[in-house]
Amino acid sequence: MGKFRVNGRKKKNHLLRHKDRIESDQVCSATWKMGRRNENAIISDIHANIEALESVLTDIKRQKADEIICLGRYCRLWRHPNECIDLVKKSCSLIILGNHDAAAIGLLSTDHFNVHAKIAIDWTAENLSPDSQSFYGRFRSGNKYSHAFVHATPYEPNMWYYITSLEEAAFNFQFFETVFCFVGHTHIPIIIVLEMKKKFMSIKATK
Repeated sequence: MGKFRVNGRKKKNHLLRHKDRIESDQVCSATWKMGRRNENAIISDIHANIEALESVLTDIKRQKADEIICLGRYCRLWRHPNECIDLVKKSCSLIILGNHDAAAIGLLSTDHFNVHAKIAIDWTAENLSPDSQSFYGRFRSGNKYSHAFVHATPYEPNMWYYITSLEEAAFNFQFFETVFCFVGHTHIPIIIVLEMKKKFMSIKATK
């Protein structure tokens, strides 16, 4: 557990990011209303792995989730982006754009990706079907709802920062007003809880 004094300042240097952004954060963040008794599943960072996606969705169906929300990054690493996009379209009620997805359709420069990511993104861009490309262009966010969803961070979600420490997590809590915020991007399954105690905020993480 770590403690950080609340001083009201926004410290941008806490965050790692790509040096490019897309013009609107409407495609990479959203808020969504879910009923109190609903059981919902959150998935993220599929990376065009159709076998893994099918396995996860089968398990979700077995557990009878009411809705499925996907936090982005459908392409890269494996070679089935179109199949994954088709399955996500059929299965998910809310879909967020990830940074690799944005790069694959030309909304984000690949200049600051590592060479392996750039090669994968270039391959994806060449092999996306017209339906997949048009699907990427229809991402939208909701508003006035009870939970927040982002691919990267609540703070400037279209800048693709990473949350890699409790300090960075604490900084991001001031950028959403909902009870919960669900985040993808880092591939780390973790729950981070913030509690305010007088002039200090106490933050802890658990898997």
